[in-house]
Amino acid sequence: MTKTPRRILLIRTSALGDVVMALPVVRTLRSIYPEARIDWAVEETSASILEDNPDLSRALILRTKRWRQRKSLSALQEMAETIRQLRSAEYDLTLDLQGLIKSGFIARITGARLRIGYHRSRCREPFSARFNNLHVQTRADTHIVDQQLELLRPLGIIEPDRRFQILLRREDERHAEEFISRLNRRESGPIVINPGASWPTKRWPQDRYVALAQRIVDVLGFPVVVTWGGEAEGRQAHELVRRAGRGVFLAPPTDIRQLAALLSKCRLFIGSDTGPLHIAAALGVPTVALFGPSDPHRNGPYGNTSRILHSPLPCSGCYRRQCPDPVCIRSIRIDEVFAAVREIV
Repeated sequence: MTKTPRRILLIRTSALGDVVMALPVVRTLRSIYPEARIDWAVEETSASILEDNPDLSRALILRTKRWRQRKSLSALQEMAETIRQLRSAEYDLTLDLQGLIKSGFIARITGARLRIGYHRSRCREPFSARFNNLHVQTRADTHIVDQQLELLRPLGIIEPDRRFQILLRREDERHAEEFISRLNRRESGPIVINPGASWPTKRWPQDRYVALAQRIVDVLGFPVVVTWGGEAEGRQAHELVRRAGRGVFLAPPTDIRQLAALLSKCRLFIGSDTGPLHIAAALGVPTVALFGPSDPHRNGPYGNTSRILHSPLPCSGCYRRQCPDPVCIRSIRIDEVFAAVREIV
């Protein structure tokens, strides 16, 4: 690209963990192009993690789930307004970090002169490559953070900034500090267990989390906080806390920003491949990550403060949301998770 881009649009709409892992892209762009307008097209459910980000000019909120479900006049009007904003912004560069037909279409309707995306062999939906006009071939065996940063190569950027920017608001930190101060052991940060996951195949069995929490309290003496999001996860977390008993506490209701503040105060995070795991890793919190159908080499917590537990199988990396026998996640034993916890704390 001969001209310095002045108006840039990043497209990484969801999910929360994937949005977090795209943060080094905007950090790098801002360091290279300090005067550029840098916007981010993101789903409403993940947008709050981008709030107050100094590297970002604006988050363009998408509500595609609402548009699909309601199909009302107001939904159509909102969709039309979003398209108008995309066109009127006059972006000269788009970066499709997702490789979906949806993300490719967003890039195309901007009318940007340069639209960078993955080679079709690396796109989750290969047809999406047709919407971009410069394609980058990345290696399948590299981490998704590095794959996304590879899309900056056509801009001459070969030494990216791999830092994650998540700004914590003071009111959210106070919310976390007030909760932690009420725990039994105030002088040490708690260990967080996040048992939920949007995919059933990513969920480690509940009874093992119960046994793990009890062992952490009895042997290591640290309080355990169980985090959750949504009503279904809340019920499961409440049951886990009830069964685990002494020293195990239910986290208060939190939004994404409050959850990030709470995780920043904890000693260690334990959970599967979910948004909270990647938020914790981005904040520099040590993690013990339990991986089932997703590939930890590609989707694991980024950085060197983590322990990843994964049982390689012939079907590993299948990325199946449903499975009649999710042996991959069930094969992770309580003893090896506890050993990883003990090694870190």
